[in-house]
This record gives sequence, C-alpha cells and structure tokens, in this order.
Amino acid sequence: MKIFIRCIKTLAGRAKTLVSRAKTLIGSVKILMGSIKTLVSRAKILARRAKTLACYSKRIISG
Repeated sequence: MKIFIRCIKTLAGRAKTLVSRAKTLIGSVKILMGSIKTLVSRAKILARRAKTLACYSKRIISG
C-alpha cells in the first residue's frame, strides 16, 4: 500500500512539473506572438512611409 501511495505522489509531482512547463511554454508563445505583431505593425508603418516618399519623389521629378 505504501508503494502505491509513493507511485501516486511521484505521478502527481510529474504532472505538476508538466503543467508548469506547459504554462511557461504558453507564456513564451504569447510573448513571441506579441513580438511578431509589433514587427508586422512596424513593417506596415515603414511601407506607408515608403509609399509617401515615393509619391513625394514622383512629384519632385515630375514637378
């Protein structure tokens, strides 16, 4: 009976470590998603700036 209780305890401990690892993984994934979102938004802003610069350069060349 004692061995059985020990097995349950070790299994519970392993489950806890697995859960904590999963939580850390989820957290890191969330951080990654956030950084990707910021990168995408920055890229969009840069694209807009490039478009406006292209328009200005066309006006300067034509004008």
